[in-house]
Amino acid sequence: MDQAGNQAKSEPLYIYPSPLQLAAPSVPTTTGISIRSENGGTIIISGKFGQTTLKISPDALFENSQVTLTNILKSTGKLAVANFNIRQEKNITPVPDSYRSLVCTNQANGKPVSSTKQAMQLCIPYGDDNHDGIVDETTIRVETLKIFKLNEVSNRWDMITDSYPVNTKYEVRANIYEFGVYAIMSYEPVYSLDDVKVYPNPFYPNMNQKCKFSPLPSGRLTISIYNSAGEQVRVLRQHSNEAMEWDGNNDHDDAVASGIYFYLIKNADGKRTGKIGLIR
Repeated sequence: MDQAGNQAKSEPLYIYPSPLQLAAPSVPTTTGISIRSENGGTIIISGKFGQTTLKISPDALFENSQVTLTNILKSTGKLAVANFNIRQEKNITPVPDSYRSLVCTNQANGKPVSSTKQAMQLCIPYGDDNHDGIVDETTIRVETLKIFKLNEVSNRWDMITDSYPVNTKYEVRANIYEFGVYAIMSYEPVYSLDDVKVYPNPFYPNMNQKCKFSPLPSGRLTISIYNSAGEQVRVLRQHSNEAMEWDGNNDHDDAVASGIYFYLIKNADGKRTGKIGLIR
């Protein structure tokens, strides 16, 4: 209490303990910074691609909680098993140097704390020095980045579904409630031919509309367009897993007439057919 009789407000307390005492067993780490305060605060550590931040709101922590954020340098134990398992997932790719350990301990009894009362914001950086939308030293597209959490029961990675990349900050953000091991990974959804939507249908090429096919399965794929007489007028070939569009022209780039057209989508798994209305 100050001389005017006002209650003094405690400030967040930052300390520098040995992170190996608080981190998950058998996971080598770099030096971390801890925060211990019911008023919350922000923990910041530096890594290869920049600063990782953990923002803790006031009253998010339980009483006597101390949180440590550290970089993980080597994959061992359950982390190594989970990383081995993730190799079986063709649509998930870990981003190197993005593993982080968040540990919370009750300082009164020394027991681990698993969660918070309110969400924390975790921001993990990635590299993109040439600003091409590809993570440095990989072929991973930035738009596919998500934050995953290590599931220590199943030894697998669980995706934080509402995590998202922030291109201007070169980081991926997630609101989390649990402590544990987190990492950035690329997630490419797996689609089948049944998932493909064809829209708008009908479409109006003279109004600059194109008929879009999306989402598309990965791998080689062709879309053939036929007129009502069964004559092939256009073939679209997939070069990536991005959406494909038909502009209403034939293979010679000439506009086709209004009418009902038929599409045939084919890949290694099968085929799908349907109708498209074209109105000029």
